[in-house]
Amino acid sequence: APHVIAAVYTVLDVTCALLMRSIAAEYMQSQEASELICLGGAEDEDDEDEEDGSSSSTKEKEEEEEEPELQDLASKDAMPDVVALVYLLNPYSILCCVGMSTIVVDHIFISIALLAALRGQPLRATIALALSLYLSPYFLILLPPVCLLLRRAAGVGSFVSVVGTLLWLVLFLLLSFAAMRSR
Repeated sequence: APHVIAAVYTVLDVTCALLMRSIAAEYMQSQEASELICLGGAEDEDDEDEEDGSSSSTKEKEEEEEEPELQDLASKDAMPDVVALVYLLNPYSILCCVGMSTIVVDHIFISIALLAALRGQPLRATIALALSLYLSPYFLILLPPVCLLLRRAAGVGSFVSVVGTLLWLVLFLLLSFAAMRSR
């Protein structure tokens, strides 16, 4: 039986790392999309300049500029994997897994809340944040960032996010008290 419990904690830890990888990938995609929107007008002006006077020296400069961008692209593509590896190889994470600490469950709920907020899913984000608050009240500090992410991704007001999270938290607390009374 101890081997099964250790395997469950290992699976939970790997699941959390995969969620964090998804968070990093989603965040990088949203950053790239916002950069494209911001740079959309500037690229059009550059294209007009190139059409007017394209010489061999300008083409050489463009080829030189492409090399660092390719290197940056490769590192950007690897960033989600790096995030997952840093989480998995973090001594704190390893010790929590070996010690069979329930903080891994907190990390999973926080990761789900952040991923849902980045994807603009307010219901899933507020439920996951409320569950993490139910398990560890000090995660209340994550309420403002999740609300801001929801506001940016889904257009949900901060007040709605806070009230939704607190309502779910109250519901979980009431269910817990009801379960304790029935014993």
